[in-house]
Amino acid sequence: MKIVDHTLEDLRQRKSEVQALMPSSEIQGVGLDIKSNGLYVLLSEGSTETSVLNALPPSDIDDTVKFGTNTDGTCSNRQNCGGTSERRGGVALDKGSTCTSGPNVIKGGTTYATTAGHCWYGQTSGAVTSGSQSFGSLDSQNWLFPSTNCGCRLIPTSALTGNNYYRTDSDPYDHITGKDSYVQVGDFVLLSGQYTQDVGDVVYVEYSYTGETCNCLVDQAVLADYNETGGDSGGIVTSSNRSSARGLHSGNSGGDGRFFPVWTIESTMGVSIATS
Repeated sequence: MKIVDHTLEDLRQRKSEVQALMPSSEIQGVGLDIKSNGLYVLLSEGSTETSVLNALPPSDIDDTVKFGTNTDGTCSNRQNCGGTSERRGGVALDKGSTCTSGPNVIKGGTTYATTAGHCWYGQTSGAVTSGSQSFGSLDSQNWLFPSTNCGCRLIPTSALTGNNYYRTDSDPYDHITGKDSYVQVGDFVLLSGQYTQDVGDVVYVEYSYTGETCNCLVDQAVLADYNETGGDSGGIVTSSNRSSARGLHSGNSGGDGRFFPVWTIESTMGVSIATS
């Protein structure tokens, strides 16, 4: 039998004292270090161990201190972005073939991710990943059908709040704070796809076309002269200030990028664009 200096209750009491200082910019976490009969304390990079621990009530319980951060599978890049607190628009989605996540939306009090309706068309179940990380799962909520005004689909996922999106590698935490329900010719738009981040001007509105995947009439799309490539489908389209949602990218028509504007997304799917 191993003789220890401190009981489990001693450690838990000390842990509660440290935990009472959280959340703070210095103390990232605290746990029981059973092997060392002490505490494990994670401090943020750049903090001073002495100043942080000296602020605690006196104790003879030793602390194992490390420096770092807590992550939920953070976006190391937009092709691998599915951790619980990291799911967002503008990142790669994979289910055998790849698409991009669009603006988050709220339906019936629940926040959903979105993507283009032709992504995994005909599939109504199965896991969707972002790189090596879980993102969500498919269900039957797809509005790509004859005479639709929005070839879009919802992706149920957990712990999805607000409307963050990955604009560029140097700006992966942009936020949607507003929405432009309607756009007109000449309006500036910015595509955030998994492969392409480009800008352009709206050139055509109320565009009707025959969908390649469903071989059906799709209506009320908008064309803009931004560049895009396969796999960008579903990506979020924003305004020039990057904070207003303008639509969801769905493909290419005659060399122009094609997207569904906010009003068709909201009215067709019965959702509202999430803003934060």
